[in-house]
Amino acid sequence: MRLGIQTMYIHAGESACYAFCIIEIAERITGKVINAADVFFKAFEKKLIRYDENSLQPNDNFFIDRPDLFLSDMTGQRWTVQLAGADYTARPGEYVVDRWERQTTGKTFGHFRLPDWDSLVDSQTVRFGKIVSKRVFRRI
Repeated sequence: MRLGIQTMYIHAGESACYAFCIIEIAERITGKVINAADVFFKAFEKKLIRYDENSLQPNDNFFIDRPDLFLSDMTGQRWTVQLAGADYTARPGEYVVDRWERQTTGKTFGHFRLPDWDSLVDSQTVRFGKIVSKRVFRRI
């Protein structure tokens, strides 16, 4: 058990929706169950995902600097990622992550999910928001 694992899970629960989506894609590609904690700590060490257990700014934690390399590392295959508009339709062999946003007075909430899978049971951002962009993963 790693020191601070509970803190990491708190931060992941607040900010790791994009990372969880990429892990779900990797599971679909490999057909294997992936231990999220293990891949998170590996990605922190490789500087693929930002994480500071002492940070009080959750927007910094779990920012993925290299989503393409994060997916490649888990699958053993090379992938690219591209930002696309909200109306983009996936082509065969592509995996798409939807970026949702919900506007409230003075604040914008964001959430990532797959079209058929969500790391949250009931996302208020999805319920009351809209898709604003997509991240498209393609095998090289």
